[in-house]
Amino acid sequence: MLFVDYRQGSKELVAPLAKLGIPVEETTLDFGDVSFVGRGIADAPVDIGIEYKQIGEFIQSLRSGRLVGHQLIGMRQAFDHCWLLIEGDWRADPTTGLICTERYVPAKKRKLWVPVPGQMRLDEMEKQLLTLEFCGGMRARFTTTNT
Repeated sequence: MLFVDYRQGSKELVAPLAKLGIPVEETTLDFGDVSFVGRGIADAPVDIGIEYKQIGEFIQSLRSGRLVGHQLIGMRQAFDHCWLLIEGDWRADPTTGLICTERYVPAKKRKLWVPVPGQMRLDEMEKQLLTLEFCGGMRARFTTTNT
């Protein structure tokens, strides 16, 4: 059973998970967006927590300090294993190194790759992720947007 926080940002995960046949229960989670009980060494139960963020939200949470200063601390207390799932189609600008997403630009009447608010370079994002993983105990994975 997956427990999914019913609030904004998490509740959008319920329908796609249920459509895959995964048992889902909407609930209130103090920290994280999804949780479940996994099996550890000798089949011992372990609590797994997942924080779900889209790429722009991830960068903003790093800039504001909310991810490290609040969410990570709470997740480390609540779960045996913490994961960060970052969703989005992005790339680093080859000239500036800034993380960009493709967005419609009305003035140009087409989609362009534009920097994500927060102006984070790829090298900085990689350093932040390494710190989260090695010092914070939060494993991170990326997934693309499936539209």
